[in-house]
Parts: sequence; C-alpha cells; structure tokens
Amino acid sequence: MKKITLLAVLVCSVSIGHTQNLQTITDNGNLTTNEISIKGDDKPVSVSLTNHHYSGNPIGAQLGAWSGFGTAGIKFHRWRGSSTYFHVAYVGQVSYNGDYGLDFRTNSVSTLTDATTSRMFISSNTGNIGIGVTAPQEKLHIKNGNTLIEMDSRYGNDPKILFQNEGTGANPYQTFYRWTGIANNYYATRFYEGGNQGFKIQNGNSTTYGNHTFTDAFVLLKNGNVGIGISSPTQKLQVAGTIYSTEVKVELAASQGPDYVFEPDYELRTLHETKEYITENKHLPEIPSAKEMEINGVELSDMNMRLLKKIEELTLYQIELMEKLEQQNIELQDVKKELQKLKK
Repeated sequence: MKKITLLAVLVCSVSIGHTQNLQTITDNGNLTTNEISIKGDDKPVSVSLTNHHYSGNPIGAQLGAWSGFGTAGIKFHRWRGSSTYFHVAYVGQVSYNGDYGLDFRTNSVSTLTDATTSRMFISSNTGNIGIGVTAPQEKLHIKNGNTLIEMDSRYGNDPKILFQNEGTGANPYQTFYRWTGIANNYYATRFYEGGNQGFKIQNGNSTTYGNHTFTDAFVLLKNGNVGIGISSPTQKLQVAGTIYSTEVKVELAASQGPDYVFEPDYELRTLHETKEYITENKHLPEIPSAKEMEINGVELSDMNMRLLKKIEELTLYQIELMEKLEQQNIELQDVKKELQKLKK
C-alpha cells in the first residue's frame, strides 16, 4: 500500500513536456528507479527503464498516434541483450483497404524497428476476426499458409487436429493425428474435399509425422457414386473388398421374377437337350461361364433371378418325372393283377 500511495502522488507531480525521475520504496524495502516520459503536442507517451536504452532509444512501451500506422496505438520494444536481437509488437488501429480495425502485430528483428507483421485483425466494419489474414471474410477467419488451424493436445505427443489446404484456391482438408507411443510417430486420418473428385476419407500409410502418404478409404463423387477402398467408383456403391451384413434387400420389378416358367405355354428344355448343352459348354444354359464372371463380375439381382429360374425349371423336371413314375406305377400294378389272374 505504501508503494501505490507514493506512486500516485509522484505521478501527479509530473509536468507535461518534461521527464521526471521517480524513486519509490517498495513494501520489502527495495529501492527502484523508473523513468516516466510524458510529452504533449501529439507526441507519444513512453514508459521504459532508464538502464535499458539502446542507441538512445528506450526499450519499453510507447502510447501515441503514428503516421506510419495511420492512427493511435501502443508500441512495444524488448531488447534481448544483443545488438541484433529485439522483440517488437504493436496494438492499435490500422487501416487495411479503408477498414480501420484493431491490429495486433509482432516481429523478431535484428535492427530496432517497429512491428510490421499483422498476427490478428478485428474489422471495424464487420466485427470479423482475422488471424493471419487482414481481410477476414467470416466471424473467425484463420490462415497460416497451407495449415489453417492446428489444434494440439496439452499432453505433448497426444492427438492433434489440423485444418489445412493445398494452397490458394486448392483443396481443403482436415487431418487427425493419434500418437503411436513412439516419438514423432502418429496414426493419421484425414477428411479431404477434392473438388471434382468429391469428398474423401483417407488413411495415412506411414506413422512418421509429416511423412504420411494418404490413400482413399471412402470416396463420395460429385455424381453421387460412393467408393469404399476404391478412388473412382463407377456405380452408386462400389466396394473393393468383402461386405458383411445380416441382411441385404434388393428391390425388383414384378416383371423380373421368373414366374413365367410355370405358365402353360412355357417351352421347357428337355433334359436330353440340357445334357447336350452342358456337355458342349460346361455350364448351365443362361448362366454365364466362370470366365465371363471373372471378366464382368456378377450382378446380384440378375444372377439370383437366373438361379431361381433354374430351380423352377428343376421343379418342373421333378414334377414331370413324378408323373411318369406314378403312371409307371399304375401300369405296374395292372401287370401284377394280370399275373395274379394267370396264376389262378
């Protein structure tokens, strides 16, 4: 409390346009010397330490209006003990294309100069905030080269998320990294907007951070085709691999079902004709050969209907054979009756 009271009294005694050295005694008895420089006529107000000047320039903070910046703000200069090592910053109003917003600048410089690199800008016109960009288009617009946002865990090597793109006007993507437990090694997955290639989910085939080559695990093209394990699907759903499911439902038109096999006018191939076809072609009639299936694949609905047709034809063959057997049995019974009569 002694320090605060003494400072308040001494500051009030400083006159505009003069420099006043102040000595204060802190609560623990230490003696400190500070320099406060207050100037009028639109000159800056500087606060610095007397023993930290560099080439006559005070190292500290200056509040004022700056023609180089276009309006008022605060400059910060910090000397790192070397004639070629300074940290500088600026917070204040700056105009970008006529938009006078609040700008935050920082630089590490080898010659004592003011900060020139904008790190964050808040637009006066829109209220949009830009980090790494001075014309923010959204409420929060972040840009840092190809990496737009990097979100790291506080646990060092633990997971991180990157929002990136491949350059100006190029494809944006979001990458997830999970630490493998080995230094600088991560599992990686990314969501990728590929322009005309559509949307992709990709897996990294390496674990070394920054060394990942990504392959397509899931692709959704602009035409609506979906590929799993394939980059350029030509069908609505194309899968390079095995599909496991508890049920698959295929919609069919009534005309696709082979019920016509049971119509009276259906011409059923005789078993003898079927035998000749199999002997010559080595596969059933109307069923593609193994070579054809290898080249063209198998359409599930079409093949199921072809197989159902064969089952129905097989049923007709069985019915035909049953009728023949029944007729033969009747004839056999008649023969037995005649034999019994002859024995009497």
